[in-house]
Amino acid sequence: RATSTTGSVSINVQNPSGGPGIVSVDGTTTTGSVTLVFRDGVGAAAKVQSTATTGRVLVDPSWYEGTAALAYAPTEAAYTASPLKFDVRLTTTAGSVSLV
Repeated sequence: RATSTTGSVSINVQNPSGGPGIVSVDGTTTTGSVTLVFRDGVGAAAKVQSTATTGRVLVDPSWYEGTAALAYAPTEAAYTASPLKFDVRLTTTAGSVSLV
């Protein structure tokens, strides 16, 4: 869990590994930005739900499939089949969310 009131939050998950299970990840800020870097590992994938009340959500299609509100890394099919799932929630009130 990463939380900030006036600053930014950055979450970087690269090549995750481990046994089967679900990892919950939360990134929240009030006036800053939230950035997620997720590079799937063997048997790991992510589902990302994003909310930006007055800002915007940017999704890099090179790494994520889906929409600003619901994206998957790398794809929904990979997430469904993956034994290690990352369930990610990213929220900002007045900033932006970036999936890069």
